[in-house]
Formats: sequence, C-alpha cells, structure tokens
Amino acid sequence: MTGERCCITVPNPMQAGASDHNAAVFSPASSGGGGDCHSSPFLVVVVFTSHGRVFACVYSSQTSVWGEVISTPAPSPCELCEDSPALVGEALYWLLDGNRILEFKFGSQILALVERPPETHAIYKWNIRVARLGDYGLGLAAVKDFSLHLWVQEVADDGASKWVLHREIGLDTLLPLPTAPSLEAGRRLVGMTPVWISGLSEDGNVVFLRTTVGIFLVWLETMKFKKVSDTLLMKTVYPYASCYVPDAI
Repeated sequence: MTGERCCITVPNPMQAGASDHNAAVFSPASSGGGGDCHSSPFLVVVVFTSHGRVFACVYSSQTSVWGEVISTPAPSPCELCEDSPALVGEALYWLLDGNRILEFKFGSQILALVERPPETHAIYKWNIRVARLGDYGLGLAAVKDFSLHLWVQEVADDGASKWVLHREIGLDTLLPLPTAPSLEAGRRLVGMTPVWISGLSEDGNVVFLRTTVGIFLVWLETMKFKKVSDTLLMKTVYPYASCYVPDAI
C-alpha cells in the first residue's frame, strides 16, 4: 500500500524437493495484541513437507538472516493446507493432511502435530479453517451443509486438552440463500458446495462464506452480514487489517 518493498531470498533447502509449502509474515507485536506493527520488526515463517517430514524455518528482519531448519515426522502422504495460518500467542497453526494441525512455536522453535476432533474429517472434509477464536485461543471454524460450526480447544487443570463444539450457527436462516436455484444457476453450480468457508479475520470474529449467490462477510459477535462479491469462483479469501496508526493532530 505504501510501495515499500523488502526482497528476501529463500534458501535452496527450503525449495528443493518440497511437496507442499506455506508461509506467513507477521510482526511479533501483533501476536500479543499490541504495538505498532508498521514500525516493528517482522518475521517470515516458511513451512513445507518432504519425504514424510514437516519442516519450518524463520527469517528475522532484525538480523536479515534465516534461522535453522527444524523438522518433525509426519504421516505420509502429507498434505499441507494452502490457507493462511492462525496466529495464537507465540504459535502458528496450519491444517495438515485433513486430520491434523501443524503447530509451530516460533519463540521456542518447537514443531509439533495436534490432533483434530476425529469426527471433523468425515463431516467437513476440507470445508474447515483453523482460527484464533477470541479468548478461547485455538479453534476451528467449519461448515456442514448450511450450518457454521465453531470448535474450541479446552485445557483442563491437569494440562489435558479436548475439542468441544462451542457454537452452531444456522446460515440458511441468517443469509438470503435461495432454496431452489434457477435452472441456469443450477447448470453453473453443478458439484459446487452450497456454502464454503473462504477465510477468517485474524481475531476470528469475521468469517467469509462463499455461497451459490456470492460471497458474504459475517460478523460472528453481532451476527450482522454483508454481501461483498457476486463471484462464485473465489475459493479462498485472505482478509487483512490495516496496521497504519495516524499521527496525533
């Protein structure tokens, strides 16, 4: 938006032989919910899969160098989701192979796999996103037919965690969705999922949903919505929030 650019060379070991890859750029200040991210240093995290393992590496704008490549075993074949990761505290989370979540704690350089609720793979397939859901921390947002499901990870006093279905939202009563699409629309929408979750805001309060009549933005706290596009071909939305802090007058 300002025209300022910073070109970073990705080392060859992170490119050669990688099956799937993903990346995130963010300010460490944003992980704590404070600070001016425009003037803060930033980190770039690259994750990729290769030969039954998942790898991660961090670039720091303060040092202008990449850290060590770390890895952990992963089930094979291993598919890394193309969507943006969720930033929760000092960890990033990606969906992995449909059944697991990749966790990377960039502060302590720990890479691990987190199990998803077993039933979510069969119910949602890939119609699901990992998210930061307010005070609950790590969560999942998914769509089944015309319902939006929000899962949260609860941690007990002994440290054990479990997934709980926290909220279910009926989208057919909220959004102006047609119950009987026209013949012309039906021809164009053969094989299309009626409601597809296309993206979430960083704080997990706003969700973008692709439907048979266009893309809607829904505020989960107020349940207000707005149609933002008529396109039916956009699978993924990458929402962003401005980091600009205006000077005091």
